[in-house]
Amino acid sequence: MKNNIHYNELNFVNHYVLQKKLSNHPLSSSITNLECLRIFMEHHVYAVWDFMSLIKSLQNHFAPIKIPWVPPKNPQFSNFINQIVMEEESDIRLSKNNATKYASHFESYCDAMNEIGANIEKITELMNLVEQHGFEKAIQSTDIPECAKNFMRCTFDIIKRDQPHELVAVLAFSREELVPKLFKTLNSKLQINAINTPTLFAYFERHVELDGNNHGPMAISLLEELCKGSEKRKVAAFKSAEQALKSRLIFWDEIHALVYKQQLNRNTINYSSPFASIG
Repeated sequence: MKNNIHYNELNFVNHYVLQKKLSNHPLSSSITNLECLRIFMEHHVYAVWDFMSLIKSLQNHFAPIKIPWVPPKNPQFSNFINQIVMEEESDIRLSKNNATKYASHFESYCDAMNEIGANIEKITELMNLVEQHGFEKAIQSTDIPECAKNFMRCTFDIIKRDQPHELVAVLAFSREELVPKLFKTLNSKLQINAINTPTLFAYFERHVELDGNNHGPMAISLLEELCKGSEKRKVAAFKSAEQALKSRLIFWDEIHALVYKQQLNRNTINYSSPFASIG
């Protein structure tokens, strides 16, 4: 790693092992047809949604809404989180078949799901219930995959601790480092293109660009600043990152099992592009 946050200095071998397992996870290679991609997106959408709560909780620390306003304590931190929130919450809408010019990346992801025929009813129901009753009641009363519930519970457990160095560590190591690699692999392997699936193609391309090239390195730099001079904060940050990585590994394992089951039911593995007939 090209930064001052090292695995070895903290002896967090488990953290390194989890990163390696996720980097080499068979999930991406198992998604070989359109139905497999639908299964993946119908589960991953919950991670797209709870990501917004993660970064909004960071915004509460670094750029809180206060009336009357006072200058932020650290403009560098404020700039970092405000930039991410702006891009994630109100980016140019990636779907061209919509009247609104701007949208959150979550909404663009749902547009991409619609584009490939994935089901968005369950995630839409969750949004309605969250708005009415809050997170805890919503996930108890809605019919969403158990593995997605467990993943979101882990995210909100870390959010509840409300420690900025832990939140940034989760952002840096279990989100911005891993997901762009997965999207890049899917884009290439499935030959997703701007002609047949323009929204999905744009979504993957946008996240490879932002998360891998911008947000990831920025998050690691911010983590260095937050942990500077405090071994206690470093340990807590890596422990939370490890918790999030374990949760993601279990989540991906269970999605992979569902994808594999679908492959067995079809009794075929189609490595050609599944998108020629979409559009």
